[in-house]
Amino acid sequence: MLGRRQVTDGKAGEYVWQTYEEVYQKVMRIGSAIGSLGVEPACNSQGICYVPLNDTLGANAVDFIMDHAEISIALVQESKIKSILAVVPKCTAHLRGLPTANFPV
Repeated sequence: MLGRRQVTDGKAGEYVWQTYEEVYQKVMRIGSAIGSLGVEPACNSQGICYVPLNDTLGANAVDFIMDHAEISIALVQESKIKSILAVVPKCTAHLRGLPTANFPV
């Protein structure tokens, strides 16, 4: 159902596939983790809106979006963590807190 390519030494290899059941279980674990932070209801599969943070519009766009959309939690790819953390001090009105561990995916 869902696949991604393994990248080794900058070269894309074979696809690694997940079944519908594997993806469903991950969705449910992520939703549960978000719910444990007090966000109600949690995730698309469980009823909340998501808002993309388009950092290509500049750093000011990210804090503007986070503040005006009243974002309480952000899921961020590893390479973007520093840029998101840089604007967090401007966006504390709605954030629930920073997790200390990865979500159990």
